[in-house]
Amino acid sequence: MHMEELIACGGRKFILTGFAGSLQKHVDIGDFVIGTDAIRDEGTSYHYLSRNIRASASKELIEALVKCCRKHGITFHCGTVWTIGAPYRETRRKVLRYQRQGVLCVDMETAALFSLAIYRKVMAASLLRISDILAELKWTNGFDTQKLKLAEEKTVPIVIDTIKTI
Repeated sequence: MHMEELIACGGRKFILTGFAGSLQKHVDIGDFVIGTDAIRDEGTSYHYLSRNIRASASKELIEALVKCCRKHGITFHCGTVWTIGAPYRETRRKVLRYQRQGVLCVDMETAALFSLAIYRKVMAASLLRISDILAELKWTNGFDTQKLKLAEEKTVPIVIDTIKTI
């Protein structure tokens, strides 16, 4: 809703920041994930795009985020995000399927953001912080770790630098 209103006010470039759960063993708590595209396992995106359209980030924003993450010396990964609106439906079967497909993490917003951006012809990207891990098929909480706190401190400077470069 807020993105729709910001677009109506003239907004054209959007970067989602938030938390995500890692699906891959090499993606650790405190790492960043720059979403390149999203698996649409929620409801909002289907109000904007038909089922056959992939929800993808803006290439220009991805490139700018990569450049700024390198500049800030942080650990980051680029790839697919699984978006699901029902966190208790992150079933073992789905986690294993998406792990095998190389999906990096799971969140609740990326697919909707990308779909709305495509529909409204604006730019969007996501910069997610890994807050917990599902890669071992059991939940590992990282919300109270120093690694995540350091990642949170770097988020705003990275986003500001990214916006300045585009």
